[in-house]
Amino acid sequence: MRLSLYLSRLVIALVVTFVAAVSLLVPTAASAAPPAACTAGASPVTNSPWTVCRADINSAWVSANNSGQFHALAICKSLGYKAVTANGGTCGSVCGYCQTSGTTSCSSPGNEQYGGGGVVGEDIAGGPLLASTVQWKCSEYVGVTTTVEAKASAGGSVSPAGSQSVADGESVSYTLAPQPGYFLSAVTDTCGASGAPVGVLSGSTYDVQPKGPPNASCEVSATFSVFALNVQPSYAETYGTTLDIPLVSNGGKAPVTYAVTGGALPSGVSLMGDDVAGYRLAGALSKPGSYEFSITATDADGALSAPALIAVTVSPAPLKITANNVTLTEGEQIPVLSGSYSGFVLGDTSASLATQASFSTTATAASPPGTYPITVQGGQSDNYALSYVAGTLNILPAELAITTTDLGSMQAGKAFSLALSVSGGVPPYTWSATDADKPLPDGLRLSGEGVLSGTPTHAGDYVSRITVTDSSLAPVEFALLTTPAQTKAASVEVSQVFSGTVAAAQAMVPTPVPTVGGWALALIVATIGGFAVVGVRRRQMTQMAKD
Repeated sequence: MRLSLYLSRLVIALVVTFVAAVSLLVPTAASAAPPAACTAGASPVTNSPWTVCRADINSAWVSANNSGQFHALAICKSLGYKAVTANGGTCGSVCGYCQTSGTTSCSSPGNEQYGGGGVVGEDIAGGPLLASTVQWKCSEYVGVTTTVEAKASAGGSVSPAGSQSVADGESVSYTLAPQPGYFLSAVTDTCGASGAPVGVLSGSTYDVQPKGPPNASCEVSATFSVFALNVQPSYAETYGTTLDIPLVSNGGKAPVTYAVTGGALPSGVSLMGDDVAGYRLAGALSKPGSYEFSITATDADGALSAPALIAVTVSPAPLKITANNVTLTEGEQIPVLSGSYSGFVLGDTSASLATQASFSTTATAASPPGTYPITVQGGQSDNYALSYVAGTLNILPAELAITTTDLGSMQAGKAFSLALSVSGGVPPYTWSATDADKPLPDGLRLSGEGVLSGTPTHAGDYVSRITVTDSSLAPVEFALLTTPAQTKAASVEVSQVFSGTVAAAQAMVPTPVPTVGGWALALIVATIGGFAVVGVRRRQMTQMAKD
């Protein structure tokens, strides 16, 4: 029994403390109409029923039955009044529960009578706890209010902050301000019936009109979350490539826009896009260098993200310059050397280089056949990293030709030696005279090095074929025609003579075989032989005449 009484007193004390705390937040000026007659309710904790018989801005007459217990001050405060100024009465002169019909008749309330009785303890709000009474009087009307407490998570603020009293039927507006790098991700309240939310969010303003129990309390709670750009912090690119960085935010209320808020974008790059297609940093990189800049996002409520720092390094583009190969014949002048370019971007050409590359070779017009390098050097450009590929100058040998045009004089029985000469071709050279139909004069031989030597043994006409071959294995043949002059039989002098005919003149000059066909050579030999026969016959006839 004592435990039960103790628990009851403890509950009453807690409720008194709660109501007292609420009462401290009640504003001091009336801001709403007093309750209407016949407003009914139940006493806190005991749930004993009561009815308002009359009320105005000065006071209210509250009627109850005589069998319950009533927290008069708590009931007055719930109706918007500050104090209880009278209590106690009789059933015969009040509205409500003591009438014989057993029902209330607050429209005909009767008379107010307060005898001061019925106090059985202290009210939870600090006034009298009434029993065995049917009426009390409320005064000092201040209006029905709700205490609203505003709270914000880290990353933002709610203004006005803390607690404030809101009169019945009135509303309060809160400004929700995220800190840089945060956005308002949620806001709610417990100011509706049974703690349901009733606020309306418009941009960064939250309007609340409490709908809960009179003189109760509720809470507005704003949650702020991190608002940041989800972008890669660094990029390594080359001149002429296209940079394309999509801008995507982590959080924020759509639509989210973006702006460059620090540094400078790389040359050729711009911020483009819209709310529908999205935003991006894009463009062809038109100048090497190191760039640092920051991008900030702004959501639909004006919240700013933390600036995202982006670094872009633009390196010169690779450009390869290759020397063009050149092929010429021995003795020809070296032409103007040139090259080809691989790697130009953005419409650049060789004219775009700050300094042109130069091409050179060690070969000259007097250089022998062979292969010589063509080097590239000296080009300069801020936009390109130059690399060079050497070329080749190939000097081909001149056409192979025997330059000896006259064998000189030959005489039977007299030693003879002549070093034949050659031009063009590729040394070393190999000489030979192996044509059985056109042999060397009897007594002569030809060395592989091109020396014709020996002692002629017979006077007469000879048609000899001498061949020289260079190391390229491309043979060139020439026919050397010798027609020694006829002298005394005992001593014949071999010398080169020229005939008065074309055939004889040709016969005295070395002529390349490719220009004298086999049939032409045969005709020349036959012609010379005919002249020889005629000469012999003339000498014979002369001798016979003498005899």
